[in-house]
Amino acid sequence: MTLELEREDVVQKLCAAYARDQLSTGELESRLERVYKSGDRTQLLTVLEGLPAMQLARLGEAPVPVPNVSPPPSATAQPTPDAGIARRGDRRHNNGRGPGEKRFAAFMSEIKKEGAWTPTPVIVANTIMGSLLLDFREAPIPAEGIDIYVDVIMGDLKVILPPGLPADVDCSSFMGSVSDKSKAGVPGAPTIRISGGTMMGGISVVTKVPRREGENSFRAQMQRWLGSGE
Repeated sequence: MTLELEREDVVQKLCAAYARDQLSTGELESRLERVYKSGDRTQLLTVLEGLPAMQLARLGEAPVPVPNVSPPPSATAQPTPDAGIARRGDRRHNNGRGPGEKRFAAFMSEIKKEGAWTPTPVIVANTIMGSLLLDFREAPIPAEGIDIYVDVIMGDLKVILPPGLPADVDCSSFMGSVSDKSKAGVPGAPTIRISGGTMMGGISVVTKVPRREGENSFRAQMQRWLGSGE
């Protein structure tokens, strides 16, 4: 197992420990910082010190399977791996707003979506000489994930994810920048899929622990992603 894969394995174990209330949010943040500063396997092993050994497989072994989250009672079908691709194709051929879609347009202005807001499976984000912040750390994430279609012109878009929530960033840049600093996801977590591009602007995706007021909702969501974990 490569060092990068071992880092992802440790991140998943830390998220599982947090979901079981074995780590505080501050402890999770400090240990995650140590994970990405670790230069070798020995340093990674020290990040897990103090956690219940019986619930953590030894580093380098195949991770113990974790049950996926069950779909909501109202769901009629389980999302397939190609569901996101299909939604993207439908969106490209349909300029109208579809069901379960939200649009945010920042024209020479600033928009922030933070706290316990409710994102939809499809988000269209446009900025022209403005800034847009989408913070998902306290937001309930749909089981099928979220498709974010972005168009940034001389502006900025920032996406903040909680630990354990993965991102798939597929964006182009012309005289601008695209920065993907998201971290590995945990088993059962949905995916945030970001596609589009920027011209003379910036797109950034980062992973951060939630603020103190959002700790309970984040921990509950992590528990749903991981299942019981028992």
